Amino acid sequence: MKEPLFISFFTGDPYYKECATSLERDLFQLGIEFEIEEKNNLGFYWKNTLQKPEFILNKVMKHQRDLVWIDVDTRIFSYPDKLKSWNSNLIFASHTGTLEGIKASPIGIKYNQSSISFLEKWTQVSNERIAKNEIDLDHDLMKYEILPEFIGKVSIELIEKDGFNSSDFTD
Repeated sequence: MKEPLFISFFTGDPYYKECATSLERDLFQLGIEFEIEEKNNLGFYWKNTLQKPEFILNKVMKHQRDLVWIDVDTRIFSYPDKLKSWNSNLIFASHTGTLEGIKASPIGIKYNQSSISFLEKWTQVSNERIAKNEIDLDHDLMKYEILPEFIGKVSIELIEKDGFNSSDFTD
């Protein structure tokens, strides 16, 4: 079974461009396959974050395989088994070790219809927020609006094995 593809984007700001270079170096050194792209800057941080769901959805559909989204300003020092393979539709990092503390990076997305439906809804609502200039952030929208709609429709795991603490994936 093929390990997941790690994906991310940046919006051209010199800080994030340097972060992309650093993340690419980390992933390459760990032997992790990745795609990091530059996206159009929509002029506001919150709008840029709301591009994430559609970016992920497009990559899932293009590659038809499991993916791991990782924010471009993340440093990765090891490649735990839990990010190489998981059984649920979605896998999240959590700073608390519970669903209440989940973060929007890293996110493991299983290539299946349940995950695709989740991404389609997250994309739809994110694009509506952008179009209406309604300020929101990708992680708040995902956590407080989209995930509650998918209770019983997607399975979720937390990254918390391999001798790591939950906070090791968010700090």
